[in-house]
Amino acid sequence: MSPTAEIYAEILLPLALETTYTYKVPEELQRAATFGKRVEVQFGNRKRYSGLIVNIKAVPPSHKTKSIISVLDEKPVIQLRQYKLWQWMANYYCCTVGEVMRAALPGAYLLSSETIIKALKDIDEDKVLQLGDPLYTLFRIIQPREAITLDELEKASGLKILYPHIVTLYQLGMIVVVEELTERYTPKKVKLVQLASQYGDEEGMKSALDKVASSEKQTRLLLSYLAITNQEIIPIEPKELIDKAEVSKSILDTLIKKEIFEEVFKEINRMDRYAGDDIPVGTTLTDLQLSVHEKMKILWQDHEVVLLHGVTGSGKTLIYTELIKEVIESGGQVLYMVPEIGLSVQILKRLKQLFGKQITISHSRLSENERVDLWQQVSTGIPIVAGVRSSIFLPFQNLQLIIVDEEHDLSYKQQDPNPRYNARDMAIVLGKEHNAKVILGSATPSVESYYHSETGKYGRVELPERYQGMQLPKVHLIDIRKDKSKEGVMYSHSLIESIRKTLSEKKQIIIYKNRRGYAPVLKCGVCNWIAECDQCDVALTYHKARNVLACHICGSVKGIVNICPACGSPRLIFEGYGTEKIEDELAVIFPEARIKRMDLDTTRGKNNLEGLIYDFEKGDIDILVGTQMVTKGLDFDHVGLVGVIYADQALHFPDFRAAERTFQTLVQVSGRAGRKYEQGTVMIQTYQPDHPVLQDVIHGDFIPFYKREIAEREEFHYPPFVRQIAIMIRHKQFEISREAAELFVMELKPVFGKRILGPSVPTIGRVRNQFIHMIYIKVERDSKLLTSVKDAIKNFQAGIVKKRSFSTVRVSVDVDPSH
Repeated sequence: MSPTAEIYAEILLPLALETTYTYKVPEELQRAATFGKRVEVQFGNRKRYSGLIVNIKAVPPSHKTKSIISVLDEKPVIQLRQYKLWQWMANYYCCTVGEVMRAALPGAYLLSSETIIKALKDIDEDKVLQLGDPLYTLFRIIQPREAITLDELEKASGLKILYPHIVTLYQLGMIVVVEELTERYTPKKVKLVQLASQYGDEEGMKSALDKVASSEKQTRLLLSYLAITNQEIIPIEPKELIDKAEVSKSILDTLIKKEIFEEVFKEINRMDRYAGDDIPVGTTLTDLQLSVHEKMKILWQDHEVVLLHGVTGSGKTLIYTELIKEVIESGGQVLYMVPEIGLSVQILKRLKQLFGKQITISHSRLSENERVDLWQQVSTGIPIVAGVRSSIFLPFQNLQLIIVDEEHDLSYKQQDPNPRYNARDMAIVLGKEHNAKVILGSATPSVESYYHSETGKYGRVELPERYQGMQLPKVHLIDIRKDKSKEGVMYSHSLIESIRKTLSEKKQIIIYKNRRGYAPVLKCGVCNWIAECDQCDVALTYHKARNVLACHICGSVKGIVNICPACGSPRLIFEGYGTEKIEDELAVIFPEARIKRMDLDTTRGKNNLEGLIYDFEKGDIDILVGTQMVTKGLDFDHVGLVGVIYADQALHFPDFRAAERTFQTLVQVSGRAGRKYEQGTVMIQTYQPDHPVLQDVIHGDFIPFYKREIAEREEFHYPPFVRQIAIMIRHKQFEISREAAELFVMELKPVFGKRILGPSVPTIGRVRNQFIHMIYIKVERDSKLLTSVKDAIKNFQAGIVKKRSFSTVRVSVDVDPSH
């Protein structure tokens, strides 16, 4: 096409809009304007956005068009195959491509009038003076301010074309783009000790030894430091020094006061902290693993997806690493997906030891600058990406293998906002787009994945034994009605005695209870009033450490009350158990034990979770009390006992997956016991020891569980035999929410009949002062029928906002919901 011809570009904006928008390409920008590049455009009367060119055409639209203001990139930001994936996702998950774009691209790429930028500190003044106009003027406007929006900067500078200059300043490393003013990334620091600098030479060391000569323990501590550091001044961990010298911490504190030692703080990278040499990286595959490895390759000849079903501790990671080696030796890229980065530090440590700079890590706590760096790393072909669900959006160049570890995990499902996708399923779509092979790995595969392997859609290989013949743990069910201890109503005598025995054997213990906080209910003992959230239909949980009542749905917090607001009685009681209460009570029962808690409250900081895992791995924690976090893929050498406080809770959820979730959780948490050296023990407290799911857990037998579960799914028409779509209708008034939901059913029922269920009020019927009604649609696995249902839903969504009484109703669509 001649550069002087009149051309137009279809621009995708990062907004919830159903269509792209056509803009004229000015003659001077025609050579630069190509597919996948970002451009600056005006949308509406005042707003400006960075949109993506997704098509170039010569045919003008029938309406008047605005012109592109500027082209922001020298190279395309996305490839055609990525755009096709976005379109597929938007179509399947009933959202817009703009919403997918917003989820996929780093925030620093999504410039808009509201984008917040700020100058980086300590910029060399010479570097600033070398800037030409208008970069110099722009930076001088930005530099003295805490932060400024692009809209404000445009007004202050008077520039009509602004975005390309912002991109240049960003690339020069002079500004940062942030999503919120509150965004801060503080590095993790550890406290170390070292010999004071004045004692660094031979004379200084003699002087230091003279000063401690009167104390044998102080002398031993100093000599131990010199032995560890080979007589150099090197910061080391206080515990390492104390253990080496076999003295108490007070001896070290004394030498710090004497200024012979000094404390230093060192910044550590979250992954570097785990870069020790204690895990062998050259471990060879067993005969069984070699057999599985070869069988997978054969299955890939006829199947794009292979399910690796291996018991906990069977060495699935070793097979993954062998396959990764083969792919990167051939020049390909690998995506290794994990449910949560924080709970996968041990696996990632092994991968970093093996592959070094060939691997990069993608996770939700990266800064916006780091996200851009990651995007560019992947686009230039870094061989291995390990990441969470959002890593499916990265710009892979030669993707040949996708590994979805713990494929059953709920964390792969994006709950809110759009797109509400399942990353496991999208990994399969991504694999098809790149012609890459896919592994789904789990000790407790989802019913859907196992069904697909049974019907031949997926291949399947089995690893029924633990690595090097280690035995699976012994699992015991404890009937809490019959086996109670004097220490507390939630602890059986058997569990307390097992904890005591395990501690005496110098082994570690994990206690699982999927409820954080101290007590889930504050109740009046006279009138049965319960402290509830003002915005949600849920009881407030008491958190003892903060002495507050907190809502685990919306996050709102209230102060503790001492008098019942309903009847005035002071007889307020806490009911139920959370991890905080268990931690407190076990500390009373076992005062010598070192007890820590792993739940959302104790792992909010960027490095808190990794620190807990590191301390438990080192043996600095005897008992780890936790929520579902302790069930997920952690590999510790010395866990002798796993205790489950109340196994029945999840079985009673109004969810067709309740039995599946319970089985998976209990088998996974059981798998943390006895992974090396000796067989472990698992004690599960229950009120229903005869429940078939719990009996399957005892025997570690997936097949009977699967056969019973799949038969029930088929009988009652649940996935994988149907597709399920959940529609959530929300409004601040209950009646309007109900009327909108009833209108939805009335309009769609004549077409889809019994496939529509509801409307109904969910267990938690009000969240953040929005009343909720749910509608479920079950659709046969027919692509044409599924498309017609989605079209009908979209038409309803588009039409309801035009009705005056329903204009503020919110409709959310969740295809393949997790519950």
